[in-house]
Amino acid sequence: MPRLLDSGLLRGRSLLPIRGRIENYADFLRQYRRFWLFCPTPGPEQWTLRQLLVDGAHMRPGGGGNDGLYDVAIK
Repeated sequence: MPRLLDSGLLRGRSLLPIRGRIENYADFLRQYRRFWLFCPTPGPEQWTLRQLLVDGAHMRPGGGGNDGLYDVAIK
């Protein structure tokens, strides 16, 4: 699933009105072993959160509540 979504976003990133960078999932995980993830309403369309768990990431809620902020560490 991530590859399909990644490819569309990566191809269109110069055209999308997104402030920030769109990076390939696998390349990002190879480069960053710890990072913050903001995922405010996890649901079926929020594949990133589920995929990180499948890939063995350890996630702690950040911000002191259920605000959608996670401290992610890749094992």
